[in-house]
Amino acid sequence: SFPPSSPFAIYSNVAWHSEAWDARDYGRDFDPSRPFFEQFAELQRAVPRPALFVDHHRDVNSEYTNYAGLNKNCYLLFQSGINDGCLYGYFYEDCRDCADCCVVHRSELCAELIESERCYTSAYLEQCENCTESYFLDNCIGCRSCILCVNLRHKTHHIFNQPVSAEVYEEFRQKLQTAAGISELSQQFEEFRQQFPIRASRTVRCEESSGHSLVDCVRAVECFDCRGLEDGRYAVHSFPPARDVVDCYACGQCELIYECQNVGIGAYDVKFSSHCVSNVRELTYCDQCWHSSELFGCVGIRGGKHCILNRQYSEVEYHEKVSEIVEHMKRTGEWGEFFPMKDAPIPYNLSLAQDYFPLSRDAALAQGLSWYEDDTPSVGGGEAPPSSLNSLTPDIHLSTLQCNECGKGFRYTERELVIRRQLGIAPAGDCFFCRHRRRLQKRAPRALFERQCEDCGVAVLSPYAADFPRAIICDECPLPDSATDLKGRTGPSP
Repeated sequence: SFPPSSPFAIYSNVAWHSEAWDARDYGRDFDPSRPFFEQFAELQRAVPRPALFVDHHRDVNSEYTNYAGLNKNCYLLFQSGINDGCLYGYFYEDCRDCADCCVVHRSELCAELIESERCYTSAYLEQCENCTESYFLDNCIGCRSCILCVNLRHKTHHIFNQPVSAEVYEEFRQKLQTAAGISELSQQFEEFRQQFPIRASRTVRCEESSGHSLVDCVRAVECFDCRGLEDGRYAVHSFPPARDVVDCYACGQCELIYECQNVGIGAYDVKFSSHCVSNVRELTYCDQCWHSSELFGCVGIRGGKHCILNRQYSEVEYHEKVSEIVEHMKRTGEWGEFFPMKDAPIPYNLSLAQDYFPLSRDAALAQGLSWYEDDTPSVGGGEAPPSSLNSLTPDIHLSTLQCNECGKGFRYTERELVIRRQLGIAPAGDCFFCRHRRRLQKRAPRALFERQCEDCGVAVLSPYAADFPRAIICDECPLPDSATDLKGRTGPSP
């Protein structure tokens, strides 16, 4: 997680979780003459940190993952769990043999899926469910052997939302074997789906909820990328079960969590904390604490109780001291605020913030944020990526290729080539980072705008702003699935 220029001492995950060291050895007294956050940042820089935020005890052959756990044979997965043979993506859950996906659940042998679940042997799907052997679909459910379709339900052998023979479908599918064919289909898909209205937001089996990409949520208000959340507000990327979660990122299997990030797996009553997991309770302003309870302002404590700034106290002393510090923080204006951005352990341009709120180097430094200066020479001048499945050589994974988009060098993994061969789609022509940015650009922003349903005129909240090119439809109005129903316009013929 941390670049070589990081000021922290970094331990391997095995060493960090061992009994060879104790974070309480770094304990210090609270100084009432100084701001709390200043003292906490000093403690953060002193206490060793684990190299990765993973469940290394139960992961199998998944060393190159982060913010992940319970994975087997996975590579470059982030914020993902319970996967096998998956690579290159974000927020995978219970998937098998998937690559280059984003927010995908219980799917198998898929590539380039976005916000989709229970799909099999498919690629280039967005907001789809239970689709099989299909490509370039948008908001389709229960479809099989379909290509270039929008808003279909339980159809087989359709192209451009029209029925076709199995032979015509197979002929179209052959185009996926070349990069040129994929580019052509992608362009046709974008043009075709612009005719169709889109739901104001994607909420699947939800009650009294608002936001986008919500599944099985109840009373989740202004939330995004959440599953199984009950009574949540302003949460992003929660995983079930989660209850009473407010102003949080990546929290799950938890209850009563406020202004936290990456907190869960048996967490209860945690406030203003980061990276605290595995049966933690009553933590306040803590970082990287595991299996602990009743901590305040601690870093790296494992199996501890009644500590403040990593110093051990008796139960009575702990509660008296916490009351004093809270009153001090109220006077300084720190109480109730999350850790200052300038003290973030990760440089701004290496964090998720850069994906959603991009800043230039100068703008970040002007705000007092850290920035990673990558002086490693870019590996360029490699071979051109293969343009089709047929042009793959047996040892292509050993070659350095030049990304078609950014020009930097990258390599295929054997596993991704196996997945793409099985799907019958051409290998990617760009590197992992460019693919990741491309998927983010296709997703709706994490914001809500007041819109009106194109059909009935009712007011709705949607992540799609007024300049979004497609019409917005509320949950009560039917979505048309025939191009001929769209104000007399006719879609392309297969």
